[in-house]
Amino acid sequence: MKQFITLLLLSCLFVACKKDDEPAGPVTPTNPYYFKFKLDGVSYDFRSGLAQYISSDDYEAGGYQMQDGQIYPSIGLSFRFDTTVSEAQLLALAGKTIPFNNTNPRPRITFDESINANTQWSIDTSNTAFNVKISSITYVKKDTSIFNIVDVYAIKGTCTAVVDDFGSGAVRTISEGAFNFLISRVKR
Repeated sequence: MKQFITLLLLSCLFVACKKDDEPAGPVTPTNPYYFKFKLDGVSYDFRSGLAQYISSDDYEAGGYQMQDGQIYPSIGLSFRFDTTVSEAQLLALAGKTIPFNNTNPRPRITFDESINANTQWSIDTSNTAFNVKISSITYVKKDTSIFNIVDVYAIKGTCTAVVDDFGSGAVRTISEGAFNFLISRVKR
């Protein structure tokens, strides 16, 4: 009987120490959303999986990308139209290069370094080298979890811009911008 108990305990030990064939817990996909850029030569790579929409303006579509789920620093990209933004208008941006020259749709980039720093806004320029190039825009979902219902899209492209904080007058350059992140438009 003593041998039987010893064999039973050893069997339990081997079974308990057996390596599982399956990984423990659910496998989560890698967050596909990012906004990489240089600001006056300093590299940033924002990859938060927390979407931040523009959800209160009928004439604007856009969103923000943050670093590691924290609000600051963050970068925003939006497009301003003269009318309520339709899905057709937004999807028509795919394949276009849009300069910062005060023509529709007017692109805007914002950068917030910290809670205490002034927001830096893109400025219009006659130099068309400062622009947003959109390679694709695809519909993702309708989001009803915030105060305004929004349609959400994934936007992919590149950008370069001049930004000013309108407080100090310091002009800075955003270069080598590459993005694939979520933007929204108010659903009407």
